[in-house]
Amino acid sequence: MRATIRFSLNNDNGTLTTRLGNILKQGGFVKPQSTATYEHSSVGPRKLGRVLREFWNAISAHQGRAHMDHFWMYTDQDHPRSQKRNSN
Repeated sequence: MRATIRFSLNNDNGTLTTRLGNILKQGGFVKPQSTATYEHSSVGPRKLGRVLREFWNAISAHQGRAHMDHFWMYTDQDHPRSQKRNSN
């Protein structure tokens, strides 16, 4: 499936933002230039779950003043019939 994630933090000096971005990048996400989103063109549900668990664990373990302002995620997956048609 394709996944897009965007988030913003309040009261962050860049430390937590960098940590979260690195978690997403290590999970195979890329950050297109001049955007605040991270995209993965083909991530499985288990891998996405592991990345998100690590992402949220890093936020809950953070000792600074930073906190989540917003988190947005979009995923989509081809319908099985369209996958069959596209494979021909």
